[in-house]
Amino acid sequence: MLKLANIWFRYQQTEWILKDCCLDLGSGERILIRGANGCGKSTLLRLIAGLNTAQKGECSHTHHRGTALMPQSANIDWHLPMTCREIVAAGWRSTTPWWKLRGRGQAKAVNHALSVVKLLDMAHKAPSDLSGGQRQRLLIARTLVQGGKVLLLDEPLSGLDTQARQTLSEILEAVCTQEGTSIIIASHEIEHFPLHFDRDLHFHEGGLVDTHLIHCEAVENSA
Repeated sequence: MLKLANIWFRYQQTEWILKDCCLDLGSGERILIRGANGCGKSTLLRLIAGLNTAQKGECSHTHHRGTALMPQSANIDWHLPMTCREIVAAGWRSTTPWWKLRGRGQAKAVNHALSVVKLLDMAHKAPSDLSGGQRQRLLIARTLVQGGKVLLLDEPLSGLDTQARQTLSEILEAVCTQEGTSIIIASHEIEHFPLHFDRDLHFHEGGLVDTHLIHCEAVENSA
């Protein structure tokens, strides 16, 4: 689904953020990327989504539907006079080329995305009526409706309580198993989130290393 080969990235003439970064992602695979704030997690997701371009290395996708990114900070005014359905539909329109009929298939795609995140019964509600967990699921629906086969979630657990994390875990499990979508979650904390990950990776000196190895190294250095 996705291959990063020896990626190097920096903004203008600053220090390198990504250094010889490599990653292979298979169909339906779930990957967790950990690391402190500012270590490069968001930068990596933006590069995978095509919003950043590496100075060195190669990022390639093996599926024509590509990726869909839910950024860490969604610039949404939750009190706008819009319905939940309209917010999700905005994600569908943003990925439809201008020369195509933008209305074709929209209702079906939006309904499906809302159903996956268990918010179809809230479609005509105002987003201001939703809880924090429901708003996060709405943002995931807006991301899902873009149709990418690799779902990139940047700090999706921020501000969620244990119950909301449980619900989100169940939804993402269904996205992987029923939709065949691969998921990459970037988060600096993962407590009370029962989703099973195929790989647990950690940012280390600009690259990705198995989290277990990072923990072992930390223990050895403190001994």
